[in-house]
Amino acid sequence: MDPQESDYLLSVRDLRTYFHLYEGVVRAVDGVSFDIRQGQTIGIIGESGCGKSVTVQSIMRLVPTPPGRIEGGQMLFCLPGENGRQRDVVDLAGLPINSPELQRIRWRHIAMVFQEPMTAFSPVHTVGDQIIEAMQFHIPGLSRRQARAEAIELLKSVGIPRADKLVDAYSYQFSGGMRQRAMIAMALSCHPELLIADEPTTALDVTVEAQILALLKDVQRKYNMAMLYISHDLAVVGQIADDIMVMYLGMAVELANVREVFRNPLHPYTQALWRSIPSVDGPLERLVPIVGTLPHPYAPRAGCPFYSRCEQRLDQCKSMVPEFVEATPGHQVRCHLFRQG
Repeated sequence: MDPQESDYLLSVRDLRTYFHLYEGVVRAVDGVSFDIRQGQTIGIIGESGCGKSVTVQSIMRLVPTPPGRIEGGQMLFCLPGENGRQRDVVDLAGLPINSPELQRIRWRHIAMVFQEPMTAFSPVHTVGDQIIEAMQFHIPGLSRRQARAEAIELLKSVGIPRADKLVDAYSYQFSGGMRQRAMIAMALSCHPELLIADEPTTALDVTVEAQILALLKDVQRKYNMAMLYISHDLAVVGQIADDIMVMYLGMAVELANVREVFRNPLHPYTQALWRSIPSVDGPLERLVPIVGTLPHPYAPRAGCPFYSRCEQRLDQCKSMVPEFVEATPGHQVRCHLFRQG
């Protein structure tokens, strides 16, 4: 669907990102499609190596080339029109990696909160200087004095104490939770329409994690941003997301409203994930692991990627890749059990 004719902010269609290595080709993202609207949060979940991070790195055009390469698909992003003009639709997949247009979109319209902010910040520049540099690069005519005042307000808004002093501190002088808050402040510095959060609470303890989740929801409501939230933690995604996309071996296997996915998971992989979660309020039971192991990433794919581990597999699952179909209104699944026609 063309975002120009809809209310979608970003429309990803058949995205394919492969890594060409000496050992073979890794199909890290293999035909992923989804849409996200302004103000909506989509949580992307799946076990390690399923393609979550590569999906969002493809959107940001941060996939290392070589060996990575976007092989096909579209990522249609709606840039806000100025002075009442109609929105401009840009295919992010088709932009040259060093083009001025891509540089303008990054951080100004699409920003990212990384998993480990210690590696995202430069250790030889103050946190404030890095926020100021981002704002001055993307906002023409903004003086350093104005940018510094805005940086202090941003740090205050994400809960950094004594922001007027710590704006001149280095990232290694911050605790883990403070670094993540500063990373969020930097991501918000240009008021982007889309915020990507790639497992931003993985390295944090449970108390700080809850604070960061609450902060992300607050800033999203304040700025009416869309958000892509990447996690392997089902409970966390259930708290913050409107919709959930489940990925397995580079493919989206299920996409629906968060309540629907929790209440009625359709794909056998999603069902297996749910069965492997320990219950804290029910009787003690032995955990049910997902049988088998992930297929080798270099192995050729002839059928459903979950075939070797699926307890409900059909004959055609071995040789035919299932289509991503709408099994029930608003509930999409990639499984031969729900094939159309």
